[in-house]
Amino acid sequence: MVQTTKTAELDFALRELTPSDIEGIGRNLKDIAVSQQDRFVGDVVVRPIAFCNVDVMFVTTQTATGPLITVVGATHPASGGVIEKILSVVGTVAILRRASGL
Repeated sequence: MVQTTKTAELDFALRELTPSDIEGIGRNLKDIAVSQQDRFVGDVVVRPIAFCNVDVMFVTTQTATGPLITVVGATHPASGGVIEKILSVVGTVAILRRASGL
């Protein structure tokens, strides 16, 4: 199952992603458990999604009914590990707090 946070939904809207793009992102995350292009910062995974030119940040947890993928944000691809640097400075907890609205 894939869910999005309000922050991710805002990121999708700001990048003018279509419902088809968003469905494609969900399929990609469900169908490919681990991609060779995934970058890990603590529990947050950053995955480039080439067909809509975004990097998606998500967390995967295990539930009683199977894996739950929570998309916490999306941004334009950044070179040089900018996203990873930001996540390491700010910290995973702060990103997840912002994404969940706490």
